[in-house]
Amino acid sequence: MTQIAQPSINTLLQLGNSGSPEAYVTVANVGDITGPGFAGNVVDVTSHSTSVPWREKIVTLLDGGSVTTKLYFIPSDAGHQKLLSIFMNRGAYQQAAGIAPQWRLVYPDPAQTPVYFDGFISKFAITSTVAGVIEAAITIEVTGEPIYVGVNG
Repeated sequence: MTQIAQPSINTLLQLGNSGSPEAYVTVANVGDITGPGFAGNVVDVTSHSTSVPWREKIVTLLDGGSVTTKLYFIPSDAGHQKLLSIFMNRGAYQQAAGIAPQWRLVYPDPAQTPVYFDGFISKFAITSTVAGVIEAAITIEVTGEPIYVGVNG
């Protein structure tokens, strides 16, 4: 029987260490995760040679979009400080080597399906509400092709 849905709790967001082999560390206290959200650049190629009155289109470049998450931010946590450092330095510690920080999402399905992608942190917004907890809204801009194991990897 086919499973009708997969609970998303225990989905992991992990940051690579740029080692060889690559090792990943789970980002602590991650809330809701959205993305990556894919899009294709569509170009209208309708011409006077088109024999019917319908637009013709092709997809040119693909975009991996972004990954966004809410983080229950602990200012003294070494992992959270590393994320803030990656943002503040625009990923410079890896960008100097010509690569973006490497990430992995691991879904909690029975196969622990991973999605690998490179990306820079483009947003790191901290909020401290009176009746809440310290949070950070983070956006990771995906660069290059995300690898979905079993699909393209």
